[in-house]
Amino acid sequence: MLHWFPKPQVEHELKQERLNTLEGPFYVKMSERKSAVEARISSLLVELEQELADSEWKSVNKYQSAKRILDKRLSKIEDQASNQKISPADRLSYETDRVAIIQAQKDLEPIVATRFLAESVTPEKLANLMAEQQGCLGILSAEGGLFGDMAGRYSDITSIDIWLKGHSGESYRVDRVGRSPDHIKRATLTVGLAVQPEVIIQAFSNREFTGRGLLARFLYSVPPARTMPRELHPPSVSEELEQDYKGLIQHLTRRNRQTKPLMTLSAGASEVFDELRGSLELQCLPGGDLSEGPLCEWANKLAGAIARIAGLLHMAAHENSFAKLEVSGKTMQDATMIGLYYLEHAKALFEKSNHDVDGAHIVVNWILRNGQKMFTARDVMQINRRRFATVKDVEPILDYLTERGYIRGLPSEGRSGTGRPGSPKWEPNPALFVI
Repeated sequence: MLHWFPKPQVEHELKQERLNTLEGPFYVKMSERKSAVEARISSLLVELEQELADSEWKSVNKYQSAKRILDKRLSKIEDQASNQKISPADRLSYETDRVAIIQAQKDLEPIVATRFLAESVTPEKLANLMAEQQGCLGILSAEGGLFGDMAGRYSDITSIDIWLKGHSGESYRVDRVGRSPDHIKRATLTVGLAVQPEVIIQAFSNREFTGRGLLARFLYSVPPARTMPRELHPPSVSEELEQDYKGLIQHLTRRNRQTKPLMTLSAGASEVFDELRGSLELQCLPGGDLSEGPLCEWANKLAGAIARIAGLLHMAAHENSFAKLEVSGKTMQDATMIGLYYLEHAKALFEKSNHDVDGAHIVVNWILRNGQKMFTARDVMQINRRRFATVKDVEPILDYLTERGYIRGLPSEGRSGTGRPGSPKWEPNPALFVI
């Protein structure tokens, strides 16, 4: 997934696909060593960043020094021009100097240290970093804090435009304080996450994330939990494989970042790709396996994601000549296998997440509509017998609402005489009824 620098594209009949992807969130429970794995993957890019920083520091310092000098000169000229006692000739001279300095600031080409990765950043800071890095950046994380950043952790305003446009390669305008805005011609954002289940469930409960298609852009994986106890000395990656991987990443990241190589599909790859697209289209039709709500939206983007994966596999196999060769049918078959892996995992994740969220909406609307002050699981079943066929169908929804403070369980009333104990009861949070 480490492929945001340079900006290659793969072309198929419909359009050109940029090769950045939003991978994960990998649905990983606690104590699964996800942090150690993420650190191992990102360490190579951190090392490359440091190497480039060591070679770029003279140019960066020269630019920063020139910028500081111009900023101070402008401030001094403006202070002098604001003096009401100066002569008209001096005022004209100061204005001429001010215009010349402003032009020099515009002509000064920004030079910043190369970055491949960012961590927990606000959407505004992310956009600024991407503008500095010619539109390209990556985020690798074993935490899900960025969903909180997008949801407005610091501003109370959900802001996901840069994420949406960073996936599709659209232009993005970055407004700056005290200077003209920067324009990212083609925002290119790559993301790899390994987060806990609760993070995914919380993300799916955000209506703007789902309503604007953010979550439909990610490729999901739900690996099985590791058996306990864990291996004390698990097998390590072979030195040969690690060196091959390091050499490949170093080669790709050191290409001229201004180049935008275009890869095309061979006849064999086009045939495989068309068959895939046709199959997905049929499954998304009403009554098809992928026709239900958010999963259909996700599946509609899967063909494009597979084209991107094919481009990445092609680059890895032909690192020195990938721009000269067509993507082969075998490469497209391999990419399709990977894409179908993601499809099965997306089905499982969407089923669980959407079941809880959609069911919660049904129950909350029922509470508000009827002014429900107290209820049992069997009362909820009566809302929609097809949706809630058994008490077991209701319990996860009630747990979901309880965890988020919408309802709470009432103390058990105990057994009445020799009869069966009363059914558990819940009551809604009074705040639900406050408009």
